Amino acid sequence: MSGQATQVQRLEIMVESGLRRVRLDDYLFARFGSLSRMYLRDLVRTNQVQVNGNYPNIGTKVRTNDFIEIAVDMSRGTSMQPEDIPLNIIYEDDPDAPFGPFPDWWRNPFPRNPIDSGAIVVGAGIPPGTAKPDRSRLRESNYGSMVDAQGWGDNVVSCGYGGLSENDADEDRWYTSRFNGTSSAAAMVAGVVGCIQGASKAVNNVLDPATVRAALRDDNLNSPQTDGPFGTASVVRIGPRPNLCKLIDHLIPTTGIISKLESSLRRLLIK
Repeated sequence: MSGQATQVQRLEIMVESGLRRVRLDDYLFARFGSLSRMYLRDLVRTNQVQVNGNYPNIGTKVRTNDFIEIAVDMSRGTSMQPEDIPLNIIYEDDPDAPFGPFPDWWRNPFPRNPIDSGAIVVGAGIPPGTAKPDRSRLRESNYGSMVDAQGWGDNVVSCGYGGLSENDADEDRWYTSRFNGTSSAAAMVAGVVGCIQGASKAVNNVLDPATVRAALRDDNLNSPQTDGPFGTASVVRIGPRPNLCKLIDHLIPTTGIISKLESSLRRLLIK
């Protein structure tokens, strides 16, 4: 805040025993919980933090007996302060049966009729190659009749904020395996829609949202949801997983464009 004097302190920290290797920014945030993560990362970027006498990057891993020196303004606090907010909980899952269905009196407060924004609602499914059934609902996923399609909700690797980079100083090579849930699922379905619209535009046509959404919901054009430990498909709907090749064959029945795209689309097949 302007006009407010800073109170920079130079602190020395010896990383406690028993700590497994953790990212520097995660360690600092756990240590200085009243400060924002963005501010702590800025301290690292501006060389206000040293680890064992060296200037680290955000993805540096610290461990037991590492020596950290930091110049920090403890008066900054964080831009987000907790507060008590009274909530009227109108429905809460029974802890003994947490996977639905909703009670008979429940009504969706955001129906698509009479107002429909055209949005595609995405759920998070379990990916192949795990002990749980492929394409069944991930525990953390939203669900319901309004959910149109699913994407992978786990085992997704993406760019950003490290975790898989092992102290690489180049931020352009940072990757993470923590981009999961409906965040990764929505990105995957958005990619499918982008491919569909790109192929459609190549034949001078742009599909309207309702047409694309209806195709994404169709089990015959996609890979249907399966039952799993977090609910059956009939009760906790997250929709099918898009099959890009079938969708393009259905929505753009033009042999010319399919023959041009077929080889690359088969490699990008989303089942």
